[in-house]
Amino acid sequence: MRRIIILFLLVFLTCSLLAQVKIFNSKSKKELNLESFVDQLSTSQVIFFGEKHGVRLIHELEHAILPGLWEHDNSLILSFEMWERDHQEVVNAFLNNDISLDELTTQSRVWVNFEDYLPMLYFAKEKGLKVVAANVPRNYAAQVAREGLGFLDEMEPEQRKLIAETPYFEDDTYRELFSEVMNIGKGHTPDSDMMEKYYQAQIVKDATMAESIARAHKENPQSLIIHYNGDFHSRGYLGTVTAFKNHHPELNIAVITTIVIEEDEEDLISRIDKNLGSHFLMVNRKDVRRD
Repeated sequence: MRRIIILFLLVFLTCSLLAQVKIFNSKSKKELNLESFVDQLSTSQVIFFGEKHGVRLIHELEHAILPGLWEHDNSLILSFEMWERDHQEVVNAFLNNDISLDELTTQSRVWVNFEDYLPMLYFAKEKGLKVVAANVPRNYAAQVAREGLGFLDEMEPEQRKLIAETPYFEDDTYRELFSEVMNIGKGHTPDSDMMEKYYQAQIVKDATMAESIARAHKENPQSLIIHYNGDFHSRGYLGTVTAFKNHHPELNIAVITTIVIEEDEEDLISRIDKNLGSHFLMVNRKDVRRD
């Protein structure tokens, strides 16, 4: 009886979630239910989930697809932008029940919205799944933003291992989009030298996450990998996806792109560029809650 109640609640919560988040296949522009979404994703080898950090509905969907993906592949691997390479052992210790949740939060640099990721982390813990702390340590990224890529040449070998071996790649489209976002976000235009260093820091993050995912694939070539990152890192198959494809151009990749729409834009799907991702998540701005 208890199992039936739990299953009923899961179905209810999923229906409620999908009433607020619409899922589309980018090529067909057809809306998908959760089962079809998972079935399509499971044909990939690597999934990049482009989230809007802190948006509750999107984080709920991130968790909702995991049971289905796990049914397709019991060796599923979870990879996170939030966790950084130097804390891989801390994450492993939590998964192995060697440290508590409080110890995990104090021993790793978790984000303010850390609790949004707990359902995914607990799922991995319950199923015995590998979790990849994919990102560059933020203090190193900040140093690149201040000093540029030359900072990497001054690092000790042990520190340098925490950053991608090839930390930079050229992508004019990504550079242009990054400049646009930086100009809007800061309310003014940074000088060209400052903008270049900011961009280099962004690329170092992308390259490091991509290399971390590539390593996980090399160690577990048959496993499906899902990587959670901010939408900009993977939108349009750019950023982390471009860097990963430099490692593995042959792999089948899915890119989930999140699009926040206004109430009068319900028909927007017909006008969205299919090249922004393999799948789109459309959430109405009125339903966006960062809590």
